[in-house]
Amino acid sequence: MFKALRIILPLMVLVGAGFLGDLMIKYGKKPEGEKVAKVAPVVETVSVSFGDYQFKVVTQGEVAPRTEIDLVPEVSGRVVDVSESLAEGGFFEKGDVLIELDTADYELEVVRTESQLEQAKVKLVREEAETSAAAAEWKRLGKGQPSELLLRVPQIREAKAMIASAEAAVQKARRDLERCEIKAPFAGRVTRKSVDVGQFVSRGISMGRLYSVDVAEIRLPVSSLELGLLDLPFDYKGEGRTGEMTKVLIRAEIGGVSHEWEGVIDRTDGRVDARTRMFHAVARIEDPYARAEASDRPPLSVGLFVEATILGKTVKNAVVIPRIALRENRFVWVVKQNEKTVLERRDVTILQKGRSEIVVSEGISSGEMICLSTLGVMTEGMEVRLASDPEVVAKAKRRQQTAMNKTEAEGE
Repeated sequence: MFKALRIILPLMVLVGAGFLGDLMIKYGKKPEGEKVAKVAPVVETVSVSFGDYQFKVVTQGEVAPRTEIDLVPEVSGRVVDVSESLAEGGFFEKGDVLIELDTADYELEVVRTESQLEQAKVKLVREEAETSAAAAEWKRLGKGQPSELLLRVPQIREAKAMIASAEAAVQKARRDLERCEIKAPFAGRVTRKSVDVGQFVSRGISMGRLYSVDVAEIRLPVSSLELGLLDLPFDYKGEGRTGEMTKVLIRAEIGGVSHEWEGVIDRTDGRVDARTRMFHAVARIEDPYARAEASDRPPLSVGLFVEATILGKTVKNAVVIPRIALRENRFVWVVKQNEKTVLERRDVTILQKGRSEIVVSEGISSGEMICLSTLGVMTEGMEVRLASDPEVVAKAKRRQQTAMNKTEAEGE
């Protein structure tokens, strides 16, 4: 009997507890649920304004001289003097004597050729005298017209030819003597020197390398898509170009400071790069060393890597917007404000894409606001709040102040 009660009583307690629980669930008062208010996300916007826009193509290139030559002698000889300017990195002006060769042999050659010229002149005088004597003798004894051979006409022609040849030899000897002074053909700078005093040099052998400093050039790669934005001289000798030459702005950072030069597109390269399929425009910058003006700007040195902005054609009714506003490379979100502030999708016509901005001609209107923020979910008609709204700005300031107070309290 006692064992049976020990089993039955726990079962009766469990059954009773379950029955009471069902009654409480069925007839008990249900708790009221809390209502969660939906808050529209905050977005950053920018207002657009249409107007005239000049295309700009940003590219890069390396500065090179327009003229670069090897310094070679036109005569052979021993070097007796080398200018101090003829050193790597040295500057020189047009007409400066860079190298002097020994002139002794060339001075002797001048004397020899001048002597030959005098002998030829003496021979001509003698032949003319003999011609006069022969003509007088024929007049006294002969009949009819005398022959040219009798009057020594061929001998006179030969004497005159010898004079012309001797004069040419004298001119050549004098020119060779002048060429012993090797002068700079332009104002420039030295990149390489390979000669010194006492060395014997032969005609046509390089003694150094020079480049001019009057004009610098930069080959700038341009893609086929960018060609339509620029007015480049592709026609024969630039005959198809209208108006002024295309301007280009050159920028380079030297010593941590950004500097700028202005130039023009002088021509386009003669062929398309077979590897990159890029065209090349050649920019020309006058006076890269600023010799004609007093300036603290450093020179646009050869070999410097620079960024170039080519100024292209101008279009009307275009607008520039940040590239982050473009979605999927084809549309933007416009923020419309009526009864509510909502998103509206707009497909746009893109004229140019840059690294940080795009140029749009159609799809949006002047004065509209473009959404710059990226939300997790963005749909047509989605309600948003502007970051510039006074309420949003006030809340942001309160949060910022709270965070500052908390930081100060933790610091104490």
